[in-house]
Amino acid sequence: MICEICGNIGKGRMISGIQMCEDCFGKLSKLRNSNKEMIHYFKKSENLKNATDKAKDYLNDVIDRKLSELGVTYEQLLGEENRLIAEEHNKQSYALNTVGLYEYDIVTILNKEHGLVDKEQMNRILQEHAANGWRLHTIYSNELGKSAISLLGLGINSTACEDVLIFERKLKNDNV
Repeated sequence: MICEICGNIGKGRMISGIQMCEDCFGKLSKLRNSNKEMIHYFKKSENLKNATDKAKDYLNDVIDRKLSELGVTYEQLLGEENRLIAEEHNKQSYALNTVGLYEYDIVTILNKEHGLVDKEQMNRILQEHAANGWRLHTIYSNELGKSAISLLGLGINSTACEDVLIFERKLKNDNV
């Protein structure tokens, strides 16, 4: 079978008297579900260069029905999509020029056995990250559990924790 939409040869289906391959049938199904990408796809002449006139007429009828259901013309749909693309581009440009993009690194430090912070390890990590352009964004303790030991009336209580350090570093705009 030769697909009357794309011209490919292979297995396919007959829909409304038009032979089409599975790929084109899938795109037609999306079009029938008002998929705007498929409206654009079938409106591009390069995507229909191998289509028969009968297939083109059928697709145009389906597109016209879908646009009518959406309550817009193709030009309005295209204009709205271009406006949304431009708006997103403006947001990205603004973010890059004013704030920039950041990357993050998360480091965890287990507290010492008796529950105290390992100051030496924390200081070493802070110094290493600072030397590589990182700044400490957030730090918090994550409680892992409690332990209590009692022997002959003497007790030791401690809380097992880890300190979570979140570092932030601005990416250079020219690397984005």
